[in-house]
Amino acid sequence: MAFTVAEMFVGMKPYSWYNVTYPVGRNGANYFDDVCLVQLLLSYLRPYVPELQRPALEPLRVDGICGPITESYINAFALSPLNT
Repeated sequence: MAFTVAEMFVGMKPYSWYNVTYPVGRNGANYFDDVCLVQLLLSYLRPYVPELQRPALEPLRVDGICGPITESYINAFALSPLNT
């Protein structure tokens, strides 16, 4: 189940961290909340990550189902320099 952790550092506004509990993707547990969070974050990152802007990628819907479209986004994101 996806969860949020709120932290506050001295001199800063409260900040929330978002995390998944179980793996999402091929051979992952793919729990609804975890998949929704991954889909939401990938959708948010699409305009900023060139690997996610490929025309071959169909639009990603936040539906909690880790199907072929979600897996293609996960694979594309895995190729981005953000993972190095």
